[in-house]
Amino acid sequence: MVKKHKFQVVLPTDAIEVTNPNLDEEYVESLRVGIINGKINPRDLDPILVRIIKGEGYFDHDGNHRLEAMKRAGVREVRAEVWPMVRRKPESL
Repeated sequence: MVKKHKFQVVLPTDAIEVTNPNLDEEYVESLRVGIINGKINPRDLDPILVRIIKGEGYFDHDGNHRLEAMKRAGVREVRAEVWPMVRRKPESL
């Protein structure tokens, strides 16, 4: 049995590449407005789950709506749970 190591870090929002650009714009906008108005603290949101590919960077695995809302609200850093990825980056990127 192989153990996969995960770890939590704080990453710049622009360091994470979005792998699924299909977003529920209404949900993203409601999150963005909540962040800007101070009703939602970005630190209280669940961490973004990202995969790391050695030499290629970070790719979102779960949390693309939260990530996009934070980017649009001007948040510069995000808590992320990082998992290594053994296969190559998807060809569609």
